[in-house]
Amino acid sequence: MSFISRQLKKYLFFEEPEKQEKFILKPDSKPAGNKSQENDSFEKVKEKKIAESDQPPEPGDEVKSDINANLLHMKDVYSIPVNSDIILREFDIVYGCMSVRAFIIFFDGMTDREVINNYILKPLMVNSIMPLKDTAESLEDYIVRQLMPHCQVSINKAYKKAVEEVNFGGCALFVDGLAVCFTADVKGWDHRGIEKPNNEIIIKGPQEAFNEVLRTNSAQIRKRLKDEDLIVEDVLVGKVSRTPCSIMYIKDVVNEALVAEIRRRLEGIRVDYLLDAGALEQLIEDSTIYPSPQMISTERPDYVSELLVSGRVAIIVDGSPNVLVVPITAYDLMHSPEDNYIRYPYVNLLRYIRYIAGFLALLLPG
Repeated sequence: MSFISRQLKKYLFFEEPEKQEKFILKPDSKPAGNKSQENDSFEKVKEKKIAESDQPPEPGDEVKSDINANLLHMKDVYSIPVNSDIILREFDIVYGCMSVRAFIIFFDGMTDREVINNYILKPLMVNSIMPLKDTAESLEDYIVRQLMPHCQVSINKAYKKAVEEVNFGGCALFVDGLAVCFTADVKGWDHRGIEKPNNEIIIKGPQEAFNEVLRTNSAQIRKRLKDEDLIVEDVLVGKVSRTPCSIMYIKDVVNEALVAEIRRRLEGIRVDYLLDAGALEQLIEDSTIYPSPQMISTERPDYVSELLVSGRVAIIVDGSPNVLVVPITAYDLMHSPEDNYIRYPYVNLLRYIRYIAGFLALLLPG
């Protein structure tokens, strides 16, 4: 009876609806075209990233100077030898008159073995036999400056950073006597190449589409927009999947409040696993009951580049061949990427036909 009474009260009496969080995009007060001025929000993001990189490791998460302690810790983290796709390789580094123990750890299938063999293991095991150029150089500097000819090498003091790098397709190097670990980006898994669009097929214009690799997709946009103000911010979504997502925008063109709102919504997502860009669209859209799309989902880099120039923001999801663009208008939903490559009179005619067809399909009976 209590359930029936609550339902009757709900339908017979008015109750103030719960206030839903709304975002209103206000005009940007920053003067356009002034590249000498930096936005406060961008400065805060930069300072935040620098602060995170300089933060000391948490208690108990510090890399030990004892190679045996580091070896036991990494074996415990990755359940070695039960875990069969993790590779742990032990070897020695010659430093002066000493032979120093070391080991490298990475996932088989997620890394490029040729890069690891030729640019990490071979220099560490073979080039270390050569005499030192500077006898006063420390072992840490000697490894980074002379023994690792790799473009993306970082030094970390926490196990957490090493584990994150390995999980994302990198490798971690531990050396006896050093309370730091060296990480390098050696991703090399198989993926689909750049192909023709399957859904948004056009006759004129570029015949390239996005694929499932995040950096390949961002590079396709950067290849078309050669501007130093084109910014790519990375955000991890998903407690378990840790799916990399990128926010892409042109700094002096976009409204900074829009970027801050998108960043806030992405960082506020609490899910275990992010499936695709379509799932992300439902997690960050304004309302789930609207029948019309609230974002553009496209597989064409040229279309995304055009929208970025007009002040929009693109969201790229690793593992998805579609890129989300916000905000949009009703006009954008009736726009085709091929409209940019057709003469103006014919484009207008096609747009009129689309509007008339949409009107008839919506209002005429089935």
